[in-house]
Amino acid sequence: MLLNAAAQEFKMYMSAQDLTCPGAALIHSAGIAAHVSQIDTLESNAREYVPAANRPWLKNFPGLFEVRDGKLRTENLAGPGLSAV
Repeated sequence: MLLNAAAQEFKMYMSAQDLTCPGAALIHSAGIAAHVSQIDTLESNAREYVPAANRPWLKNFPGLFEVRDGKLRTENLAGPGLSAV
């Protein structure tokens, strides 16, 4: 969050990366990306490489673990804190 504030001050581009963390870790990363308006890109690869680790989360967060049209759906991440976990 501190680096995001600095990036805003210096008008720097922001993106988020969660390259190897599946399940709850991706939910937290996506929660941050969804709530920080300057972040418009989230790269995550664990969904592809360890899909079994995501199965317990599919029911509550289907759009986050199943990419459609190149996009993740984060509307379920509207709870308090970083996400609704």
